[in-house]
Amino acid sequence: MGVLLVGCASHRLNLAVKQSLEPHEEDLENVQVLMRKLCTLKEAAKRRAKTPLLPVLRQEKRWSSTFAMLDRYVRLREFLSADDGEIAELLPSRSTHRSLQTLLEEMKDIESISKKLQSDGLTPLQARELFDGLLEL
Repeated sequence: MGVLLVGCASHRLNLAVKQSLEPHEEDLENVQVLMRKLCTLKEAAKRRAKTPLLPVLRQEKRWSSTFAMLDRYVRLREFLSADDGEIAELLPSRSTHRSLQTLLEEMKDIESISKKLQSDGLTPLQARELFDGLLEL
């Protein structure tokens, strides 16, 4: 048949990443709440003049959506005012923000490996080498 089952490597990566995100779950859920708030018409109108960036919501089944949400949060953060009472109460503290930025940097490496796992012609040995490299991070 000639079809390698490297796709299950992507599934294993998904499960491993979801497990590694568990200690950050509360902070990630708080960012999700903030992103939902930013999706409202009122908040979108406030942001429209400052940036074309839109909020990204997390999907439960895909860790890559957590990566996308976190990346968008970090990029949007500079445009969110702590003076806006409705938003200020949802903004993560400075220490939490730094922790989320660190998590995002770690997730960038995982995202890169995830894309390589999905490339054409990847052999099981190459997939194994990618996983071994990920363990060294």
